[in-house]
Amino acid sequence: MMRLEALKTFTQTEQNIMKDLAISIFNTYPPTDIPQATVKCPSCETTIRDLDHVCPKCKTRFPICIASGKVLQTLRFWICATCKHRACPSKVANSTYCPLCHSTALFAA
Repeated sequence: MMRLEALKTFTQTEQNIMKDLAISIFNTYPPTDIPQATVKCPSCETTIRDLDHVCPKCKTRFPICIASGKVLQTLRFWICATCKHRACPSKVANSTYCPLCHSTALFAA
């Protein structure tokens, strides 16, 4: 990512103004982390973040949805009959092919 004040098309004065403005904005509105959603691990009931693909307590590994890239932390998912990868049912409900291998074979439940 490039900073505006680093572009050669601005004078030194303009670069300093932009730098000061950026500092002022970040001091007034500091970045904050967005609260993460949590779920219960289906194996040990530990509360984990919905982005965790491994439970930190029981080390259960969760598959990744090939359609959305999200972690599949429930036992409800689709499996491609060809490549055997998993997907969230809602992401492939209207599909006629696997999002990963593009097989047109029917999905296995």
